[in-house]
Amino acid sequence: MEPIVYEEVKSEAQVRELYALNRELAEKEGQGELFQAEFSAYREAFLGSCPAARGWLISAGKERAGFAIVLPKFASYLAKVTAYIEDLYLRDSWAQKGNYLQVLRDLGERLRNEGAYRVEIRMLQKGVLDAETLREAGFAPVEKWQVWRMEQE
Repeated sequence: MEPIVYEEVKSEAQVRELYALNRELAEKEGQGELFQAEFSAYREAFLGSCPAARGWLISAGKERAGFAIVLPKFASYLAKVTAYIEDLYLRDSWAQKGNYLQVLRDLGERLRNEGAYRVEIRMLQKGVLDAETLREAGFAPVEKWQVWRMEQE
């Protein structure tokens, strides 16, 4: 197996590639109609004066294996920075459990080394990640919270 390499998204060309891979993920999950992001807003979220997200392009050898998007968060009761993995996608040829484990562990270590007190992730009920993989990567379920959402119509 080729070593996995992470390129933090820092240029417009990298944002374009991340944007295309995120669209690919939406289609793969059968949610293509939900991908409505305009590229200019996407670029601003990663490269703007106050970035809302960080992205990594994931490669193995010369092949683009996937991507990760992480959002910074703040735990107010702790007064500590935390990180939320918004999206994690490995293309079919790399979407094996061992690769997901490695990427989750690598990202978790990187984010904690950068000062994140904790790292969080949510998963689709019928997504590629399962509870066993997340547990093996060092994550634990958070039983006390429910997720509620308000969307603009």
